[in-house]
Amino acid sequence: MTGIATSARPRVLFVDDDRLIRTAYYRQLKGRVDVATAECADEALAALVEGPPFAAVVTDLQMPGMDGLTLLARVRDLCPETVRVLFTGKADLRTAAQAVNDIEVFRILLKPCPPAQLWECIESSVARFEQHRGRATARTSEAAEAISLLKVLVSETNPKLHARATRLRRIAHHLCVTLALPQAERLELAATLSGLGLIAGDRGLIDRFTAGHPGDDAERRQFQDVWRQTASVLERIHALRDVAAMVAAAAGALPRELSSDPVVLGAQVLHAAVVIDGQLAGGRARDDVLDAMRHDAVVPARIIDGLMNLPSLPMRTTLVEHRVAELETGMVLEDAVRAENGLTLVPAGRVVTEALLQLIRGYARTLGIVEPLLVRVTVAQPSLEDEDPPATATPAGAGAGRTAHHR
Repeated sequence: MTGIATSARPRVLFVDDDRLIRTAYYRQLKGRVDVATAECADEALAALVEGPPFAAVVTDLQMPGMDGLTLLARVRDLCPETVRVLFTGKADLRTAAQAVNDIEVFRILLKPCPPAQLWECIESSVARFEQHRGRATARTSEAAEAISLLKVLVSETNPKLHARATRLRRIAHHLCVTLALPQAERLELAATLSGLGLIAGDRGLIDRFTAGHPGDDAERRQFQDVWRQTASVLERIHALRDVAAMVAAAAGALPRELSSDPVVLGAQVLHAAVVIDGQLAGGRARDDVLDAMRHDAVVPARIIDGLMNLPSLPMRTTLVEHRVAELETGMVLEDAVRAENGLTLVPAGRVVTEALLQLIRGYARTLGIVEPLLVRVTVAQPSLEDEDPPATATPAGAGAGRTAHHR
């Protein structure tokens, strides 16, 4: 890419796979605006997140890989105030309609474009950008308030959902710092709000979601839809459309190589954070989790490398008294489960699996069980510095029970 912003003049990005055309753009406009050029969509997207905002992006329609219309759709999601212009050697009615209606393209220029017409388009684009930026500044405080309210909604709906969101944000922050990823703030925001779609769920559903233990196939599908539901909420807030796109992309298939597309990159970071958080919170060692991730080859190798120095989550166990309705998979029975007539139904020391949980519930319905039950719970304690520590270290429902001691 050529062209670096050196003054307060508006920035304009030209994208074309033809080197001669890019050079011509640069020479015509370098004395009037700060011009940058890119030979492909990936290079253009990288430029969008590396420096000050561009007033306009002018792109060719036909390019190898991502075409101009798709690129401008990405520009709209990432930088809504940047004015979008399409350059093409041929134009048909369908292309023009899609550009204007779906992508809100400001102008369509036909090649070859006279210098006077090109400059008039750039002047108009810059003026439009300044108008958009003025309105955007007025929206900034509103957007900040909306984001703050969403965070409060997550934190106060369920302590486990908030604790999970905090852990995911810490992991995303670690990856952004370790790998020097762009748009760190947006990636961390996607991690923080990724569970928003489960706000309306009951406590049991949220507990199973945060632990990664769906009750059945239908609930497993519901878990997979959480990101899509979250994205549908976030995309209604103009300032969070890029975050919504990241969360939505995380619900689908992702490339195995680290992407230069900010939306896909955000989805890759979010997906990796969810995978490792679920495993670590379940008690697995970090190195074992990373070895499994590398073997599965679903998460990009660079992200796995970035997680190699992720501080391990110190684990502690807590003895609490739970009623049968409060039992969760992963807990350990500290005492035997006994029927009301004194018969031992389940010996002490058993780990509560989904099958054992259903068995105990069946005993409770038919034979009656002595309650509460004394169980040992493993709690993950995130060790990365953060201003928003988990709201509680005690599992939901444990408030009425007694805590014996920690180990």
